[in-house]
Amino acid sequence: MANEDEQFERIPWEQLSPPGGQRKGMVYALAAAIVAAAVSATLARNLGAPAEPVPIEMTTAALAVPTTTVSPPAATVPEPGVWSEADLMAVHPEELRTEAMAVAEWFVSDYFTVDGSETLGAELTGLLPSGAPPTSHPPGFRSFVDWARALTASEQGPSEFTVSLLVRSLAATDGGAYMRAPLRAVEVTVLWTDDGWSITDLPTPTELPAMAESPPWPEQEVTDEVAALAVEKAGPGAVVLGGGEVGGRWRVVVEAVDPIGGRWPMVVWLDPPPLSDD
Repeated sequence: MANEDEQFERIPWEQLSPPGGQRKGMVYALAAAIVAAAVSATLARNLGAPAEPVPIEMTTAALAVPTTTVSPPAATVPEPGVWSEADLMAVHPEELRTEAMAVAEWFVSDYFTVDGSETLGAELTGLLPSGAPPTSHPPGFRSFVDWARALTASEQGPSEFTVSLLVRSLAATDGGAYMRAPLRAVEVTVLWTDDGWSITDLPTPTELPAMAESPPWPEQEVTDEVAALAVEKAGPGAVVLGGGEVGGRWRVVVEAVDPIGGRWPMVVWLDPPPLSDD
């Protein structure tokens, strides 16, 4: 049977539902008050001092905390908005880099071309920055770009790329025969804005990629059977020049003939022929 001194009012726990962490704090405070009251009553009995019961008056009005029921957010589809020009023109960085390399190839192909027409010169003048000096070639000079290849594109700033390129040209002077010009390496910086691509400066000469001497391939006598297979694969008119076995396969050097009559040394790789049953 509980002692008469241990009198406690009933605590309306079901109404203690403050939001968030406030509920825990209220519960802890009430629990501490109850424990303190119980300890005080126990000490009073043990010491023989009469103690009046101290009821803990808890009213519903004091403890009631208004609760708010929060419904989970419903899945909604955003209404279509108005796309800005910047959104429509936005490009993935890698796609922008690829396009910058293509624009640089396009520009140098025209820049190093001299075909005698005024149209191309006017187009280049519109692409180049203001104040770019005009070209000054010898009389009768002509130049055509055989090919232009972008090697790398390094980002210099937002939507700005410096592209390194290799350019091969054919040129002639004063009506003479065209000669293949030495390979040229240049850098071109291009910038993307909402208005499109622009060339920020003239081409800058740079160094060619370093090229090393290729290691020699093994040479040995090519059997008639391997030679026949190599000629068959290289096409009519091919001639075996040499070869050797590499890593279990045959590397055969042949002189292949193109449809116009050109003869080009090329390599044919063959799996070793199956062993004969004889």
